[in-house]
Amino acid sequence: MKEFAKISEKDVTNAIIENFTSEILSCTSSDVIVVGGGPIGLMVARILAKKDLKHWLSKSIITLVEDTG
Repeated sequence: MKEFAKISEKDVTNAIIENFTSEILSCTSSDVIVVGGGPIGLMVARILAKKDLKHWLSKSIITLVEDTG
C-alpha cells in the first residue's frame, strides 16, 4: 500500500488558500462579466473564450447587504 507524504494541516490549508487567492486575483480584471450560469450564460462564456476575451462567469449576482442594526 502506497503511503502519502507526511504534511501538516497548516501546509495543506496554506496551499488551498494560495491557489484560491491566485484564482480570485486573476478575475479582478476582465473584458466581460457574464452573470448567469444557465444555458445562455454558458454559451456566451464559450463564445468569449473562443475569441480570447478574458471573462468571468458568475452563477448569480452577488448582493452585499449593509447591516444597519
